[in-house]
Amino acid sequence: MKFENRAFFVIITAFILTACYSKARYAQIPRSQLETYISNANHGDAEAARKLSRHFLFGLNDLVNGKIWLTRAAELGDRGACMSLTNMGEKAPETCASRINE
Repeated sequence: MKFENRAFFVIITAFILTACYSKARYAQIPRSQLETYISNANHGDAEAARKLSRHFLFGLNDLVNGKIWLTRAAELGDRGACMSLTNMGEKAPETCASRINE
């Protein structure tokens, strides 16, 4: 019985690690495109700001920069960013008040 439990634990652990690795790879922005995303986000592109937040939060595990870009995306009107900030217990920008209740 112990062997069966150990095999199950190994399979589940491998699955979880693979899922985490896949999410991190999915979130990463190639270095060659990073400056373009930053420029676009700074010029009002909410989607670019949201992708930058995923890049930093999930790709690099950088909570500080991830929250900065998530807040920027929310300021630009990204509904998902507004909801994510609220779910994280962060103060969402005023632009989120109408977006969250849509």
